[in-house]
Amino acid sequence: MTEIRKIYLAHFLVGFATIASVTWTLYFLSYGISQSQIGLLFAVFIIILSIFDIPTGSFADIFGHKTSVAIGLLLQSITGLFFFLAPTFNGFLLGMIMAGFGAAFSSGALSSLIYDITDKTLTKVDFQKIKGRADGFFLIC
Repeated sequence: MTEIRKIYLAHFLVGFATIASVTWTLYFLSYGISQSQIGLLFAVFIIILSIFDIPTGSFADIFGHKTSVAIGLLLQSITGLFFFLAPTFNGFLLGMIMAGFGAAFSSGALSSLIYDITDKTLTKVDFQKIKGRADGFFLIC
C-alpha cells in the first residue's frame, strides 16, 4: 500500500503542475510577453506532449513506469528554473518544451503503474477505486 500512496502524491504533484499553468500565464504577462506569444508557448507544450506521448510510453515499458514518472516530475519541476532564470520569450519557450517532455513522461506511466501494482496484489475493481482516488488527488489543486 505504500506504493499506492506514492501514486497519490505523484498525481497531486502533476495536478499542482497543471494548475501552475494559470499562474505562468500571469507571470508571462508580467514580463511583457504578448497574448499571442503565450498562446504559442502553450501550443508548443501541447505539440511536444502529443508528439512524445507514445515514445515516452515505450520508454516506460522498457525502463519501468516508476522511472518514467520520476523523470517526468523532475522535468516538470525544472521548468520553473527556466522561467525564473531566463525570463525572456526564449527562456519561456525552453521551459514549455521541458514541461511538454515532463508531461509526456508521466501521463500514461501513472495509469500503467497503478495497473501494475493492482494487478499483482488487488482486484480489477480495486484498480478502478485507486485510479479514481488518484484522479481526485490530481483535481484537488
